[in-house]
Amino acid sequence: MENKKHILNRVIACAVVVFVAVTATIMSGVAGIELPKWSEVFLTRASAASYSGKCGDKAVWSLNTSTGVLYIDGSGDMYDYDYGDIYDYGYDDFYDYYYAPWEKYKSYIRSVDIGNSVTSIGDYAFYNCTGLKSITIPDSITSIGFSAFAACTGLTKINWNAEDVKNYGADVFRHAGNGMDVVFGNSVKRIPDQAFTNSEMYSYSGAYIKSVTISDSVTHIGDRAFFECGTLTNVKISDSVTSIGESAFGYTGLTSVTIPAGVTSIGAGAFGGCAQLTKIYWNAEKVRDLSEKDYIEYYCDGYYIDYHGVGMFLNSGTAGPGIRVVFGDNVKTIPAYAFERCTGLKSVTIGKSVTSIGSHAFYDCTGLKSITIPDSITSIGYSAFSGCTGLKSVNITDLAAWCKISFVFDGWDGVSSNPLWYGAKLYINGKLATNIIIPDGITSIRDYAFGGYTGLKSVTIGKSVKSIGSHAFYDCTGLKSVTIGKSVKSIGSFAFSECTRLERINWTAVNVRDFDPSNRAFCDTGTAGDGIVVVFGDNVKIIPAYAFENCTGLKSITIPDSVKKIGSKAFGGFNAQIRFTGKPPAFSSDTFSGLKGTVLYPYKISEWKSAIKSKYGGQFTWVCYSKGKLTELKIKSMPKKTVYYQGQTANYSGLSLSAKWSDGFSAVITPDSKIYDVSISGFSSKTPGLKTVTATVGGKSVKFRLGVHKLNTFTGKKSKYPESAHNYANNLNETKTYKCTNALRLVVTFSNKTYVEKDGDYIYVNGTRYTGNQLAGKTITIKGDTLTVKLVSDDYGRGYGYSIDKIVVTRVEHINKTRITPATTAKDGTVITACEACGKVAKKAVIYKASSVKLSRTKYTYNGKVQRPTVTVKNSKGATLKNGTHYTVTYSSGCKNPGKYAVKITFKGYYTGTKTLYFTIAPTTPSLTVTAGAKKATLKWNKQVGATGYVVYMATSKTGKYSRIAVLKGNSAVSYAKTGLTTGKTYYFKVAAYSTSGGSNVYSSFSSVKAVKVK
Repeated sequence: MENKKHILNRVIACAVVVFVAVTATIMSGVAGIELPKWSEVFLTRASAASYSGKCGDKAVWSLNTSTGVLYIDGSGDMYDYDYGDIYDYGYDDFYDYYYAPWEKYKSYIRSVDIGNSVTSIGDYAFYNCTGLKSITIPDSITSIGFSAFAACTGLTKINWNAEDVKNYGADVFRHAGNGMDVVFGNSVKRIPDQAFTNSEMYSYSGAYIKSVTISDSVTHIGDRAFFECGTLTNVKISDSVTSIGESAFGYTGLTSVTIPAGVTSIGAGAFGGCAQLTKIYWNAEKVRDLSEKDYIEYYCDGYYIDYHGVGMFLNSGTAGPGIRVVFGDNVKTIPAYAFERCTGLKSVTIGKSVTSIGSHAFYDCTGLKSITIPDSITSIGYSAFSGCTGLKSVNITDLAAWCKISFVFDGWDGVSSNPLWYGAKLYINGKLATNIIIPDGITSIRDYAFGGYTGLKSVTIGKSVKSIGSHAFYDCTGLKSVTIGKSVKSIGSFAFSECTRLERINWTAVNVRDFDPSNRAFCDTGTAGDGIVVVFGDNVKIIPAYAFENCTGLKSITIPDSVKKIGSKAFGGFNAQIRFTGKPPAFSSDTFSGLKGTVLYPYKISEWKSAIKSKYGGQFTWVCYSKGKLTELKIKSMPKKTVYYQGQTANYSGLSLSAKWSDGFSAVITPDSKIYDVSISGFSSKTPGLKTVTATVGGKSVKFRLGVHKLNTFTGKKSKYPESAHNYANNLNETKTYKCTNALRLVVTFSNKTYVEKDGDYIYVNGTRYTGNQLAGKTITIKGDTLTVKLVSDDYGRGYGYSIDKIVVTRVEHINKTRITPATTAKDGTVITACEACGKVAKKAVIYKASSVKLSRTKYTYNGKVQRPTVTVKNSKGATLKNGTHYTVTYSSGCKNPGKYAVKITFKGYYTGTKTLYFTIAPTTPSLTVTAGAKKATLKWNKQVGATGYVVYMATSKTGKYSRIAVLKGNSAVSYAKTGLTTGKTYYFKVAAYSTSGGSNVYSSFSSVKAVKVK
């Protein structure tokens, strides 16, 4: 009996059907009579303010029209309210025939009070009750029928207390609500599948919900429970929830969501299509992984919509600024497929408790800009970051941890799970990682660790690393330098493959085991640059087999004396230079199989005999070189081309250098030498002038000069442009030219009017033929300085001919610079104006030497005033030079008191050097008196200004020879007595003053001679 309880007894329903049939039969013969609606046939409006009736075996209902409260009580179920067999032509009209016993009065219903004895709500029970504002679903309800509350567009409040609705019909709240607040009570355990959505999946049909409050008793949110409830913007998922069903909140208006710690299961698309979503706080410690079997897809009107896949947040966050995901401190695992195709995901913050990221966790998150991976992560699953093409940065806190993370990848080239693969930049503790040093303590670098990271420029693999994983640096196209540490024992397959810009490998690993033939660790490496230089360290003993077999970009290899063995096919398949620094190591028969190039062997090592060279391979070019110190470097010949114009690239063809080494070895070196490292620097043609270029070999340098001419671009004068007559004559063969000397090129633009008779008349521009309007508006570049235009016409028809709008000339110009070689007093000078770039002389003049330098006077007598001579300078042609222009004159200080003075002539301008002349100022002449005494004569004179002493001379005859008899020092020494003279004899005396200057004496004139007869 229990399953027969309904609000409306099926017996009554059958009676209605019979009544309908009878009435229809009676009325069928009456024209114009319309059948009443079923609600009006079955129920009649009562005049009272309340209505009531039965609605099941024991359940009853009552409606207070003034309050709008519909009360349902009694035990049992409500019947399903439909006639089942009745069908109308319109889909919407079909629903007009579904009704409950209160159908006629549903416009009065504002709220429904269902007693706790009621266990089920039938199909269409409250369908289209548009005035219904609120409903409370008691905890006794275990079943809710199809469209029970569908189209209740006035609903604003639902109190849901049903503990566990096991039988839940489709479309229960389809098109229901007016911004509803849905509250799940404290007794509710499960929110049913499709609770507030449409089951058909043909149109967006979720209920119009504003907010949802989930009590702490709820443990499960059903599949599609709130799917397409677009007005739902806020929901708090209680801590009691352990599972969230497939598409539970899909296509809602949620802006943020928090996943509680207790959640262990989230279905595919649970929050898919939430376009406004911006924040996700994920606190669930361990949510089950999704897999391909969870794949879902939805369609609308037969077309797939953009919502298909496995991810929990499919296509979410697309309408706002993007989603930021934060994982809580207790989260350990990011489950597989969690954010697959979450195209609005912009950033992710992963807590330090997270140890693993599941497969496809962030698959195809094209909007993801950055990811921070803490050092707690130990594994990242298959395709975790595949398709994340928008990644700009990957932030890690510990390089050591990054090297150890276990990755799962897609196939042999599957670096697509590595977030660096999509061009993201790697940051270590906030610092951009371009030059990486693998720290001590790391023993291995995992597979694909840096695969695809284009921002990496150099890597130094620390001394503790023993193994380098497969694809560890695969496709690092920006990598230029690699240092392989001494402890490395194994290098994985494709470890450095496709590193196309690699330039240098420093291999210090002492003993790397042989590579597998399919290893291809350096396959297709170094192909985009100038090639790879491989240098093996001085302690390396073995070069493993197949190490560089397919390294097509190898340029040179240096093999030290420490290497004792080179493995099979170690260097096969390329053309490069091998430099041995010591004795020949052991090798296999195929060590150099397929190898071509140059082999350098050291000078004065006797083991390098012809037989050894032959065994290594006759395909090589063998060249001896010195290991000694370069002691001499000279230019043997200059480059063929020494003058360029702006923008040209230097060509050092013809330059050769002669070199000598300390061990006696000598060689001629050219810039393109593949044996010696020749670097040339200093040349730039951006600016004109003379450039000093330096060639360096082995630490020694030589210098030479190259010139660069100036380019001058200008528009030529239009009056000089060649032009034909308009119209031109028949039977014409006319040639006109335009020439601009030293022009590098002429850019000629013909006018749009240019036209000749097609295929009958022709214009030849520097030999190239044109006809018709082929030249109209055309711009032609002529190499050189001459434009030649020839017009040839036949004897029929005429055309405009040609004219030129513009000729732009680019001319090579000499950079004339004047250099002066000044003249001296002994040698002529020159003034040369020549091109700084090529040395061509434009003008040359002689500067005649300053052959005559004279003073106007060389001796003066003290007069109490400054006295200086003038200077006259003349060149060898007799022309007088100008003081201040060609020379300056400097006098010694003073030039007043008696002494010797210098005149310094300093040449300038077109002259150089100095010349010093001297003049003197003598003291004035003393006035002498002499008196005779007994056998003596006493001389006296007056003191002279500036005199430092006096000299006395004596003779025995006035015209005889005078001898100096005394030198008296001091200005005051103004007397002298000459004794020992002969009595009666006459003696003659004279005196002069002197002044000492610069170590020499300047003398005054002698006084007049005084005679005295001795007594």
